[in-house]
Amino acid sequence: MDEAAVLEIKHLTKMFHSVAALDDVSLLALPAAIHVLLGEDGAGKTTLLKVLGGLIPASAYEGEILVEGQPVSIRTPLDSFRHGMAVVPRGLGVFPSMSVLDNIMVGHRPGDRSLLSGSRAARQRAEQALRRAGLNLALDVNVDRLSTAQQRQLMLGRALSTDPRLIVLDEPSAFSSGPGELGQLMRTLRDLAGQNLALLYLTRVPEEAMQIGDRITILRDGALVGSYERADFDLTTLVMAMRSQHPERSPGPEDGEEPDGLLGSLRSIFGFGKRS
Repeated sequence: MDEAAVLEIKHLTKMFHSVAALDDVSLLALPAAIHVLLGEDGAGKTTLLKVLGGLIPASAYEGEILVEGQPVSIRTPLDSFRHGMAVVPRGLGVFPSMSVLDNIMVGHRPGDRSLLSGSRAARQRAEQALRRAGLNLALDVNVDRLSTAQQRQLMLGRALSTDPRLIVLDEPSAFSSGPGELGQLMRTLRDLAGQNLALLYLTRVPEEAMQIGDRITILRDGALVGSYERADFDLTTLVMAMRSQHPERSPGPEDGEEPDGLLGSLRSIFGFGKRS
């Protein structure tokens, strides 16, 4: 065990019927670093995200998860929240008719009256989270007035408002409209790593992995193929390593959008409610 690791996954295996969505996967996520998980659709990336977000309970897979060296059992999204993890899902999870402030504060822990969305503490936390996400927005503006890129940054700000130690980002560039937006995203994430956060960045784009990653781990057909340090990144090697050996393998339930639409997205970030 690396004592500096925020997250360690040991021998994680998850079956969907007879198919191994994850097959004996182990990896580390270190503070102040961006760890890229690279793989095609069907490689198992989203299954891993759902395990960490509590959308696949601990009883449904084999293996061990440690947070800062301590074994944890993530049975629900609330467990993930309590262990300092925040998930930014692939789907656009915002309430367009609500304000920026309400979108950030929705789902914060029930019973914490200090964080009611109209309170001074809530506004201060929201402003700080937006700054960390690279946004300068009026808290009272409705989200439907924001661009898609701003809405996605808002999702990152919402995750940051929970003061996580680890952020998991599922295909965060999927809806970028051009190199300018992608470059801004990369700068924001690099700045967050500089604030001693651990980031786990899921993508299917090897060029993107090389651009943002401090370390790249490749998943193929649910199995870990290899991990590469920045000095060893080579585009041809990455492309060949991630190529499925089973082209007939179709994406399973682990590769779809988050369950229950927007509610599923919010659950994966904030952990309110339990899945039926």
